Amino acid sequence: MAGRRRRETRARYIVFRHAARVQRFLASLEDDRRLKPGHQQLHSFVVPGLQGGKHTVDVTQDITAKSVPKQLTATQEFYVDTPEFAIPEGEIHSVYPPPGHEERSEALPHVVFNTPEFPWEWRASYIEDPPDYKQNRNRVPWLAVLVFTKDELQLSPEDLQGGASIFRNTEKLAGGAKQTSTLAVNMLVKDVPKLADTASPVKPSPAEPDATTDIIFIKKGLFSTLFAKYDDKGHEDTTATQADVRPYRFLAHKRDINTEGMALAALTATEEDQSSYGVVFSHRTGPVTITKPTQIIAHLVSIRGVELMPWPVANDKKYVAMSSLHSWSYTCLPPDTPSIKDMFEALGRSSAMLRSNVQLDQLDPPTDAPKEVQDRVLQRLHDGYALARYRIQTGEQTGCFIRGPFIPVKIPSDIIRPWHSLSTSGSDLQILDQQLGLMDITYSAAWQIGRTLAISDADLVSRIGQVRKQIYDRGMHYYQLAALKAHGTRSKSELIAQLPAVVDALQNLHKTAQLCTSDVQARSRRWLRHSIEPVDLSYSGHEAHTMSLAAKEEDKLPQCFLKAAKEIASAIDPENPDQPSDVPYNEFNTPYSPDWMALLKFVLDKQVLENIPFHYLIPDISALPLESMRFFRIDWRWMDALLDGALSLSNYIDQDHDKVRDAIFGALKWYHETGVAEHGNEVPPVPVYGCLIRSNLIVKFPDMKVEVLPLQLPDKPPVLMRHKLVTPDTMLCLFSKEPSEPDFNGLALTQPPHQQTFVAGSDLKKDKIEMRYKKAYTADEGSDDVTVPIAIKEWSPNDPKTKEAVYLWDVTPSSSPTIEVRRLLMESLASDYLKTVQEKMDKKYFDDDTATSALMAAQMGSVAWRLKLKLSQINAREELAIDPDVSPSDAPLPEWAHRRRRHPLPSHAIQKLPQYYATRPVFYYQVSSTETPSSNTIVATDVEQDLIFRINLEPYTAGDYRLEELKIKVPFGTPQQFPRVLMATYKGSGADMTSNIRFNVMIDLETTDEKVTGMTLRMVPRSRRGYVPVTSCSEISFILSGVVVSQVTQKTWVDLEIKEHYANQGEWNPKNKPDSIVLVPPPAAERAMNLKRIFSAGSS
Repeated sequence: MAGRRRRETRARYIVFRHAARVQRFLASLEDDRRLKPGHQQLHSFVVPGLQGGKHTVDVTQDITAKSVPKQLTATQEFYVDTPEFAIPEGEIHSVYPPPGHEERSEALPHVVFNTPEFPWEWRASYIEDPPDYKQNRNRVPWLAVLVFTKDELQLSPEDLQGGASIFRNTEKLAGGAKQTSTLAVNMLVKDVPKLADTASPVKPSPAEPDATTDIIFIKKGLFSTLFAKYDDKGHEDTTATQADVRPYRFLAHKRDINTEGMALAALTATEEDQSSYGVVFSHRTGPVTITKPTQIIAHLVSIRGVELMPWPVANDKKYVAMSSLHSWSYTCLPPDTPSIKDMFEALGRSSAMLRSNVQLDQLDPPTDAPKEVQDRVLQRLHDGYALARYRIQTGEQTGCFIRGPFIPVKIPSDIIRPWHSLSTSGSDLQILDQQLGLMDITYSAAWQIGRTLAISDADLVSRIGQVRKQIYDRGMHYYQLAALKAHGTRSKSELIAQLPAVVDALQNLHKTAQLCTSDVQARSRRWLRHSIEPVDLSYSGHEAHTMSLAAKEEDKLPQCFLKAAKEIASAIDPENPDQPSDVPYNEFNTPYSPDWMALLKFVLDKQVLENIPFHYLIPDISALPLESMRFFRIDWRWMDALLDGALSLSNYIDQDHDKVRDAIFGALKWYHETGVAEHGNEVPPVPVYGCLIRSNLIVKFPDMKVEVLPLQLPDKPPVLMRHKLVTPDTMLCLFSKEPSEPDFNGLALTQPPHQQTFVAGSDLKKDKIEMRYKKAYTADEGSDDVTVPIAIKEWSPNDPKTKEAVYLWDVTPSSSPTIEVRRLLMESLASDYLKTVQEKMDKKYFDDDTATSALMAAQMGSVAWRLKLKLSQINAREELAIDPDVSPSDAPLPEWAHRRRRHPLPSHAIQKLPQYYATRPVFYYQVSSTETPSSNTIVATDVEQDLIFRINLEPYTAGDYRLEELKIKVPFGTPQQFPRVLMATYKGSGADMTSNIRFNVMIDLETTDEKVTGMTLRMVPRSRRGYVPVTSCSEISFILSGVVVSQVTQKTWVDLEIKEHYANQGEWNPKNKPDSIVLVPPPAAERAMNLKRIFSAGSS
């Protein structure tokens, strides 16, 4: 797309981009090619200039000469080195479903790439005869997304290790292999052709002879169903001599979008909010016969070389090895489980103001607590406060009230700036609640946070010091001039102006009457001059003078400092660049002081809450529960206290009355009250209202689009000022005004177009699939209703063999068990959809004769749900009145190639998700040595080692669970026994937590017949409550000291038994299988073992 893409680092980029749009709008410089908000453009493919692989350049030069003409030729071969066996870091923008999340069986997982042409970097098909290829309408990508159940990919122990292992002929894995959590095996690419009983399209790359890749092993029968050629009736073409990869051309496309209102995509978009992505989605669904949640593994595989494989796959092959470039797992839910629509509706119903949801009966107060005290506590909680522990200066612990900048109530209108005098320590901002005897430390804490944030930025501290000095020097200069003038001293300009009068007086001096006086002393008094009391022009002298001023007299020094501060805070004078102007610097003009520019950026960034730790914004996270939306006002007093603390640095003049800081605040007020031409002569916007959205929807769609309703005019200041993911499941939105008619009366949340999901049909079960064919347009739809499907079709596995088939449930090969195929027949589906559109739609709306991937992407896309919230004007004590309305997106419809497609929700009823479907905590376990902390491979030396037991929680799976105990069983034994053991015995010094001190590690020895047979490492909470909330267990690793691991003579895998015990839930096994510990012999021992094998083989 046109425009320059770059990583956006400015916290207020929305404001700057809006100003740029205003300028283009006023200058009539809008680009007609720019996609409008809510629009997208689909391209069937985009091939890079040079695809990966070997290329040849032939050059011919004709030389004309008088003698003999000559033709010179030259040939040069070169290799385009494009990633083939691994995805570059940062290339994948997002995947769906997100790892660990749930989705229904009809969902088609997809991958979104930041580089639009990445799916076509390599060539996957060499068939050039089809019309759509010749007409440049479609191209086959080299990547495909395939989904599997665990049993479809898991290898048996015999295939992984032993003499019959399929890895027995490889260089590195002859001793055995280990599958990863997504059931892949990492191995050298050059070892893939050596795999026994396995076919593979993977070929070593001459550019990377030692490259490694993840390999998945697909059973031969299943692989054949994925790449066999089928006719439109769903019958396999048994005469085919090569695998069919052409249907995969419908599964990849390029997508251009407008990123306005998106949190992540906007960061890398052009300055006109345009961005492009490559999208690849699967044609294989989840299982349709399940009755309980089932783990599904998605792999992004390379299909390069599949078309060139011998076909059909030889009978002596058990597996086909394919290179997996990315993989993840998610949970497939049975039919009739809640959909995204239900999640949107639940989120809308949960909307409220941000406050602790506590009732009187939940406080369990003492029986002797007066009713007034109970009501007062509830009132404080209702006002957004939280109770916290607080240590006073004398060391005692007590309770206190604290609140962040987000408040659910209005600030009384009689409170105006400045609402407090400047503070030097923050302690004078504490407020005592006299009814409860508890201190409110809200503003004191804000002051300390501001000071801490400023101190952490060394450059800012220097800038504050420079600005203070500039204001002090200029202000004192102006004050000294005023003081001297009040004392009778004339300035240079006044003296020069009076020089003519002085000359005239001197010329008439001889005419003075005093020369003719009879007073004999007159001439002596002529030279008498009374002594003038000196003026103390220092700052300390001013302070002493201020003490003696009468009550009605005004101190002029603050006015002088304010004048100086405004000059420092101004833009340069266009006529005289060395002088300040009467216009403040507003980030769209040139600053007079570069130091002020840095200080102003810090202040404005903090006003949009940039780099302020989240736990200071919400002291009590229980006010923002899961699956909720909370609205709030921004307490400008909290922001003022924070800035007061930050600007208190570098004050070396006056600790009692910081007049320079007062002047800085005066200059900031001047900036906020002056209109900006780039904002339509409106004053700079400041956030006063906002909302927090905490939901799994944010994890699923991190670019969830936020729109202010009604839609803004382009020349008006922006209402949405900040849009950021503060955590992967929490989104923060800040607005420049409170909800009011008519400018801001609602909010809309819409699925982002580039993260739009894909589905096989509107309904998919074991006995039928239903599809709603959407309308398609090659011209403007005008008044045509695009939401009405042109056809609703159903197919069943029991349909007559003469009926067209678009979905394959399973196949039963001869002398083989039934294979679950669960794939769409894309050739048949594309043909049937195109034919239906041609028949049902008028040619003035649709006129095309080729099915493309863009056409199929629009049809396969799921409905883009949109949540509308109607916000009403509220008073200081009311709950926010919110009317949630979830409906398909009704954004303005673009032309056919630009449009996001929608279809209504399936007609079947959707039941509420049972409790046992709720996500449980997911911990990842890994054991490594401190010698090689990044690997789970431990060298089995006879020297004591310290082992790191890494235990990390997968983000956003904590829920409301409470961990009571975690047990790791470590059996003792010999290296030869089975199952393998980690150590023969343990005589070390014990275990210690690495960072999370909420737990102690206890070691219990296990005995059998008075013989120690193992030990159990028990992680026990220190708390007297007996549990630790899992939200506080993001990392609970520990180190076991003094371990002598088993002295193995070959590569050995060791598995440990782990149990997790949760309050009110009992004991569970880990949701994800822990990584095995890999023990390898020392290099010397391994060489000796190899020599022993060689000599044994020679003697035999």
